[in-house]
Amino acid sequence: MSFDWEDFKILAEELCIKSNEASHRTAISRFYYASFCYSRQHLIEFLNKNDFENNYKIHKRVHDYFLNENRLEIHENIANNLRRLRINRNKSDYDLIFPNITNNLEKSRRNSEKIFKDIDELKKLKLQF
Repeated sequence: MSFDWEDFKILAEELCIKSNEASHRTAISRFYYASFCYSRQHLIEFLNKNDFENNYKIHKRVHDYFLNENRLEIHENIANNLRRLRINRNKSDYDLIFPNITNNLEKSRRNSEKIFKDIDELKKLKLQF
């Protein structure tokens, strides 16, 4: 049985409530991984893109698939939100000082929510073909 990546998003939401920087940094990271893995899982399960099971440069390959898929605006939206989330995730995981962490936390929450919504919309569209 596959892991439910929305559980990472739920954990991130719980961490947002806390008032310490470690929780906020971890929440930003979990928002990214929830969204990235949910997107990747969609490619594997709904589009039969088994080449996304291989971990080699997987973050870039998932992002690039949505960026280059140009059939619908929603693909570009997913790619852009994944990029924004990854930038914030890298800052939260590696930067010694992370200015405006509260603002970036809220942006990460919104971008993650958009990705989940967009992937769910793609699932609906796939069923219509």
